[in-house]
Amino acid sequence: MDEREARRLAARHGAEHAAALEALIQTEAHYVRTEGGMEVWQKGYATLHLPVMRPDFPPVVREAMQRFRLASLDGRCLCGASMEVVSPNQYGMRHAEDCAADPRRLAQLIRANPPGPAAA
Repeated sequence: MDEREARRLAARHGAEHAAALEALIQTEAHYVRTEGGMEVWQKGYATLHLPVMRPDFPPVVREAMQRFRLASLDGRCLCGASMEVVSPNQYGMRHAEDCAADPRRLAQLIRANPPGPAAA
């Protein structure tokens, strides 16, 4: 396979993955079960593992977690980010730098605002 053919093949696969992702975003998510602090959801062929919304988290964490969960289930975030193909079997979302739904920012919020009785 020469370089030109390899580029054409990569472009075709990229278009196929993008089309599959768009179809996935349009598919409704269905709750499956809860396992050890994570909810398992099925969305088309994708299985999503989302953190359980704990009532003992402070409001700032619950709000950020709700945004994260909705973005994960919908494939689009309020910050304007949407799911994109990362590799043939992995999708990701690049949130705005200040978006609370970004997994790194959410983890920071949880560390800075741990759950506790005062959060309720």
